[in-house]
Amino acid sequence: MWGGALEAAIFGLTWAGILRIGEVLMADRGDLVLPGNSAPGARFALLRIKCPKTRGRAARHQAARIDPPDLVEYLAAAFDQFTEDQKLWPVLAVTLRKRLNALLTSIGLATERKSGGKPLDLGSFRPGGATYFLLLTEDSEDLRRRGRW
Repeated sequence: MWGGALEAAIFGLTWAGILRIGEVLMADRGDLVLPGNSAPGARFALLRIKCPKTRGRAARHQAARIDPPDLVEYLAAAFDQFTEDQKLWPVLAVTLRKRLNALLTSIGLATERKSGGKPLDLGSFRPGGATYFLLLTEDSEDLRRRGRW
């Protein structure tokens, strides 16, 4: 429908990792640990967060875990050929925002604030992923740990 394989990988990574969009936009391929880059038998991916928002109040070194097997496989397909120093999103953030808006428009969702409601934007993936994780597991403590709250 839309043909944005890299965009889909960024959106999925942000959503499943309960990540701030800036954390993903700052990441290099070397920050993304896929099953093929780690111990045998690993079925999840990790994203090392370079400059976490809570670094002064929480752990200085933080990572996000991505578990859905189909998404981990998709991330491997999308990023396996990247070099270690290549950005996961190699162009401007505004480009990603425009592409998300184009996708939302094509499926009939609002991209501008109307009558007090806030439309979906790049900042929606973190709370959306957190909500989905809580509905799936009903484990608020694990959600707090994964969300680094």
